[in-house]
Amino acid sequence: MKQKLLSAILYVIITPMLFAQVPQSERDALVTLFNSTDGHNWRDNSNWNSSKSVNEWLGITVKDGHVTEIELANNMLKGPLPKQIGEFPMLESLNLWKNNLNGTIPEELGNCTRLVELFLDENELTGAVPSSLRNLTAMTNFWLDGNQLSGDITGFFSEWTQLVYFGIGGGNDFTGYLDLSQNPSLIACWINDSNISGLNIKNGNNINIPNDHFQAHNSPNLTCVIVDDTQYSVANWLNIDDKSLFVNSEAECNTTSIENEKLETPSVYPNPTTGVVYINSSEPIDLVRVYDILGQKIIERVQQGTIDLSSYGNGIYFIVVERSDRAKYTFKVLKK
Repeated sequence: MKQKLLSAILYVIITPMLFAQVPQSERDALVTLFNSTDGHNWRDNSNWNSSKSVNEWLGITVKDGHVTEIELANNMLKGPLPKQIGEFPMLESLNLWKNNLNGTIPEELGNCTRLVELFLDENELTGAVPSSLRNLTAMTNFWLDGNQLSGDITGFFSEWTQLVYFGIGGGNDFTGYLDLSQNPSLIACWINDSNISGLNIKNGNNINIPNDHFQAHNSPNLTCVIVDDTQYSVANWLNIDDKSLFVNSEAECNTTSIENEKLETPSVYPNPTTGVVYINSSEPIDLVRVYDILGQKIIERVQQGTIDLSSYGNGIYFIVVERSDRAKYTFKVLKK
């Protein structure tokens, strides 16, 4: 009898310990995530929702008795993220990239204030980014691109000073003004295919952002990008629409935007060209500068509507046109 009683007591004590290298609330939240995202049909669901310790469940990292990482990228998760995703106070990395998640991002995710990496890109998420995510000020890697999210993000990331990688483009319908000037460590910015109207990326670190890490093309409302050095950006950041201008200050951006609304945008032709490029402008041209792909100025002409590239090698050139109305335009031209 005593033996049976002792066994029963040990069972009551030990069984929760087997489950709970983490608090019961965290284990329950993982089970809810499993059920909400069709866990039985994941590509790999090894040990999930079993009697195994949580740190043996696929993609789960446990440190000091708490879940710190959830890594289920490209694993065929399907369905909405449950609100219980906010039950992990020590969570540092949530990687759910390239699944079939739908619905909105739960407001409760903002409770995970230790998050430094959030990968929700290439899913089917909709709606606005919850205001609670402003709390995630430790964020370094933030990826939402490739969803159908929307909303005004003006000022949203102003407290996120630790950002290194930032991607919100690729099909989302975000609007507003994006200020990343307080992020000195930023080395990647993807805002392509969005409706953002302005970008300030003058963070003192532009020289460390390579061309393939700056994506702003197919952004029809983006007329102005504030940068450290316009010559560097013109020469090195090629993934941007022709009508989006690199400038050095907010004042220059405002002036350019107002004047561009009133005046017809000039054009250059032919492009590609084998030699001579013509500039068509409704206003008089004051100055034309031409830069090569390395950012070196190779031509400067006053009040001239043609540029001859015949004596220069084949490749990409950038023609900067300054008009008498002080408007400035940059064109990328291919010389064959």
